Amino acid sequence: MLPQGVRRAINEGPPAQWEANLRSPGMIRRLLADFPGSLPESGSQSLRDFPADGLLAKGPMKTLKKSLIAVAVLVAALAGVGFVLPQTYHVERTVTIQAPADRIYPYISAFRRWPEWIAWTTNKYPDMTVKFGDADTSVGAGYSWTGKSSGNGAIRFTSLEPGKAIGYHLDFENGQYLSEGTITLVAEGAATKATWTNGGNLGNNPFSRWFGLFMDSLMGPDFEAGLQNLKARVEAAK
Repeated sequence: MLPQGVRRAINEGPPAQWEANLRSPGMIRRLLADFPGSLPESGSQSLRDFPADGLLAKGPMKTLKKSLIAVAVLVAALAGVGFVLPQTYHVERTVTIQAPADRIYPYISAFRRWPEWIAWTTNKYPDMTVKFGDADTSVGAGYSWTGKSSGNGAIRFTSLEPGKAIGYHLDFENGQYLSEGTITLVAEGAATKATWTNGGNLGNNPFSRWFGLFMDSLMGPDFEAGLQNLKARVEAAK
């Protein structure tokens, strides 16, 4: 261990200056001259055994440098792997509803009716504020939402096929995540299979591609909950 007086000399000035102090060719001579009585005796570790670079290497700066290097290597590795991950993602969930398609379609073709069955409502996100547009059941109609817990986003219809399907464009976090989705209705005897899909292109950002790996687990459960709510509401309205 270095004597306390020597440590105080090394640590003179702000931390940014310590490294420069230690790398100064005259630092060892100064310490030997200023603190001759505080040097360890024979048989102990002597200040003379430590060149300036050695003092630095054995101090906290070495640990900091190792930590920074480790972080840089980790970030580089994640980025490298990210470039080879899929650029697109796809989420899909299906439910069978015991009702004809024409009874289901009104619930999916009017955004003002979506809060009756989707999972993304103020019940889940109490601080969310929703704003509907003037139109509701036509291509281009949509709504937007804001909230600390829900994030910010907007959705609009891109296609409407009465009794068959709807298509939409989803903008999440002010253009950071863009995606396209559909809800299709296919007759299965007296019942209808409703399928909800959503997919997007994550671009060339390697870290966004990492995020894409989790899209199914993030969105899928909400799709499932929404479709089950739609099923319960339609079947109860018989």
